[in-house]
Amino acid sequence: MRDGLSSESFARGAAHSRGFAAWFLTWGTKYKYKMLAKREHWVACEAILERVARRHGFTLLAVSVMPTTVQLVVACPHTVSAAECAFLLKGASARELCQFEPRFRLRYPRGSFWARGYYGVPAGLTDMQKAIDYVNAPHNDPEQAALKETASRPSHDSEGGLPPNGGSL
Repeated sequence: MRDGLSSESFARGAAHSRGFAAWFLTWGTKYKYKMLAKREHWVACEAILERVARRHGFTLLAVSVMPTTVQLVVACPHTVSAAECAFLLKGASARELCQFEPRFRLRYPRGSFWARGYYGVPAGLTDMQKAIDYVNAPHNDPEQAALKETASRPSHDSEGGLPPNGGSL
């Protein structure tokens, strides 16, 4: 988990209540175009989703960005429904992604980066860890899991010779 959950993390609430709701949300790009296949695009998408979530008082517990799909586990105040959470995250991220990469507007001239629907189920305290493990699992996108793994380690050995995997790129 990124920030962890405690009673203090979501001290805000409605007039006479406190608490949080955790949702497993997933949605895809419009027409299933592989718009997030480049490393710079999916890294930007993760950063944008983090920024949007923080702006609205949400906490992203797990994020997986694939070429055509986004999966995440988000914790938000219990007064926010899954529909409202998806609406805020999808709308703001689509706008900021099109600002980040103006060429996305060539494919989506009206700015509708994400498909219309989404899938959302509650990730309660009992199965929240399962949802987080699922989102973080390498089966979601082996290519990007390999890219994330290679990004975290040095690219060349100390002599400046072959890459760490024995020379194959």
